[in-house]
Amino acid sequence: MIRLTDPTRVGQALAEVRQLQGMSRPACAREIAKLTGRGWRSINSQLWTWDTGACRPTLEAIGPYLTVLGLILAVDFEDEAEENP
Repeated sequence: MIRLTDPTRVGQALAEVRQLQGMSRPACAREIAKLTGRGWRSINSQLWTWDTGACRPTLEAIGPYLTVLGLILAVDFEDEAEENP
């Protein structure tokens, strides 16, 4: 489980997971291209914008990325005030 306290960092967090798995951005882009039929170079560029925080992934766009990384997205809306009374 990866817990994000700052949802604007989702792209950077996924890049960290990808790197921990030993997968380069281009290799990941090629795998996403196989799933989606898109060109791997445009996907690689898109991943770069997510990795650097220049753009944030949409829920629709993130699905194939999660699949390639072997991750499942779970959203926890628990109030932090309840966690830290």
